[in-house]
Amino acid sequence: MLEPHIAPPACVTEDAFAALMEISRRSPVVFVEGRGSWLTDQEGKKYLDFQGEAGVFVASDAFLRDLRALTKRHGILLILDEIQTGIGRTGTLFAFQHAGVEPDVMVLAKGLGGGIPLGALVAHKDACCFAYGDQGGTFNGNAFATAVGCAVLEEIAKPGFLAGVVEAGAHLAKRLTELSQQYQCAEVRGRGLLLALNLQSEIGPQVVGLALQRGLLINAPRTDTLRFMPALTVTRQEIDRMIAILDELLREFLP
Repeated sequence: MLEPHIAPPACVTEDAFAALMEISRRSPVVFVEGRGSWLTDQEGKKYLDFQGEAGVFVASDAFLRDLRALTKRHGILLILDEIQTGIGRTGTLFAFQHAGVEPDVMVLAKGLGGGIPLGALVAHKDACCFAYGDQGGTFNGNAFATAVGCAVLEEIAKPGFLAGVVEAGAHLAKRLTELSQQYQCAEVRGRGLLLALNLQSEIGPQVVGLALQRGLLINAPRTDTLRFMPALTVTRQEIDRMIAILDELLREFLP
């Protein structure tokens, strides 16, 4: 597992900032993040990976393993953005665990605070360039938010919690697949409780608007895609109720 280096808030000196910039110049950085990922070499090539905001496109585990091997071979830092996918969202504590890899650095937020603004930067001791007190942030370190984050992690770590996320995700995927087949939509993408349905029609925003009027909160990251990110504690009954509402909506738009 990663060995985190915790840096309490303080001022970063001009000399320290210059040192950080020098590290960034010496070491190309690979970003593998929810909004889109890229590996940039001297020729400026880019390789896309997991995209959440773009519509839940998931890279294969083999790709991530190959990417980790590539970055190690060339001495490149692997930075993972687990802000959207971490803290149990995909059925494991962190999404990268599906592939059996470890990043050099990762960033966390959203689920970490359970609705309370909270962010964290976690780095392996070999990659961390901060001394204690070098790095701070508006939402980092205050007692209330930190207590909430600890409570969230304690809950996630309870026996059976992540297994429940996997079970709920499988049920949601099954029900969405049934709807897709019924209305001749396309694939259901994602993992755990981060899923998307390709409608094969650019009606996403209209479906989202009408769903809100009927008590269902979903979003459309693409005009042809609906994204589903329910609470990690969602029940089968709540999923079935959501599917019933979505069934009515799709019947209006995709007869």
